[in-house]
Amino acid sequence: MPVATKSFRILRGEPKGWRHKSPSGADVTSWFCGECGARIYGERQGRPDSMNLRAGTLDDTKWLTPVAHMFTRSAQGWVSPAPGAECHDTMPESYRALAERWRAIWPEFFLQK
Repeated sequence: MPVATKSFRILRGEPKGWRHKSPSGADVTSWFCGECGARIYGERQGRPDSMNLRAGTLDDTKWLTPVAHMFTRSAQGWVSPAPGAECHDTMPESYRALAERWRAIWPEFFLQK
């Protein structure tokens, strides 16, 4: 879930980072809970104004509307995709169309250019 960096704060605990290269070669830092090890969010070099929050880590997810599901080829049989969400067997070639859908649903999370 893309979030404006300036709007994100860790309220409790100290996350631990893991720096690595993405499949495209970009420098990425994935941040995990220092207590349980759950992935919380990720940052990508060259995108200082946004980060990707793992939506399932939120206390209240009732307001979320997924626009896509990734890696559905390996999903459990009991998983039902959200109505209207795109389904991708693996990772999509491009996130451009998905980003446009996210921006349309949550314009307050994106910086205006």
